[in-house]
Order: sequence, then structure tokens, then C-alpha cells
Amino acid sequence: MTLYLFMKIPKVSDDEIAAIKRLLRYEEGKVFWREDRNSRIKSGDRAGSLSSSGYRVIKLKGRPHKEHRIIWILINGTPPLDTLDHINGIKDDNRPSNLRELSHKENHRAHKDKKKGASSKYRGVHWSQQKWRALITTDGKLQHIGRFTSEIEAARAYDKKAIELGFDVQALNFKEEWDYESETQRISSDGI
Repeated sequence: MTLYLFMKIPKVSDDEIAAIKRLLRYEEGKVFWREDRNSRIKSGDRAGSLSSSGYRVIKLKGRPHKEHRIIWILINGTPPLDTLDHINGIKDDNRPSNLRELSHKENHRAHKDKKKGASSKYRGVHWSQQKWRALITTDGKLQHIGRFTSEIEAARAYDKKAIELGFDVQALNFKEEWDYESETQRISSDGI
């Protein structure tokens, strides 16, 4: 059975956007209050707190907002249309250069962690029937890539298939070995 999880993107009203712009300011990947909020929170204080999920959250009018989404609004003037991804995977690194809009599917591909207790240290690889097997999931379907005598060989085969399918470079096992731009251009021109 396949379980699909869809993340609901929170809607931000025009009143909330106006409040964000009026009450908060952005500086070097962080958000600060423009004015005193109460006896404890003063103008110039860093807004929000770190949540248990690792994201920095700021409450406005009783509603929590993730700091990276507020920064997007402060920089771009409007809320993101889709999921905001932290390129380096660090949830509280909210510099605009580390944020990008992705679909939920693209974001999941970029940061899917290797399963705990897996037989291989590489993504998309496991030990099966005396060989290393490479698999990849795309559009909810598991696709067999091949069986290999070497765990590293299987991981490289996974990487090659991930590039062919348009996965983000963050989804690769050996990111540093791939010239992602030229490889994706070669694959598309070869018709693979």
C-alpha cells in the first residue's frame, strides 16, 4: 500500500501580509520586530522561536508563521505559491540565497533521507539476494535500476537514474562527482 502525504500550503491573507510588512523587518537571514510588542518583546528583538521541528516560527495575531515564509514575503512582497525549500537542508538558515520555491514532489525528492536501519549507507541501495540492488521511486512507483556486486557501483547507478529523471542534485549520493548542468543537458540531448 502506498501512502501519499500532501502538505497543505498555508494561505496568507492580505491583512496578514500587511501586518508582516508593518511589524517585521528582515536583516541577514533573520526577522526582527519593528516595534515593542509587550513588556518582554521590544523593538529590534529577534522575532519568534525555534520549534521542535527545527523551523523558526513567528506568531502574528495568534497564528504561527514559519520565518522563511515571512522572509519570502518581506523580500518579494507576496507569499510563495508553493513549498519553500532550504537548499542546504538547514531549516533555520533563512537567507534568501538558501530559499527556493519547489513543488511538494520536488522538495521531497531533494531531501528524502535514507531510511534508518537500511543495509546500505547510500540512498536507493540495499542488499538483496547476494548483490547490491539499486531502486528509485518516481511518481509513487518503485523502479528497479539493477543489481551490482559493489555497493558504490549501485549508488552511482542510482545517481545516474536520478539525474535522468530530473531529481535535484541534493538527492544524489555523490553530489561532488556530478557536473549536474552538463549531465542533464547531455541526457536531454541524447534523448535518454
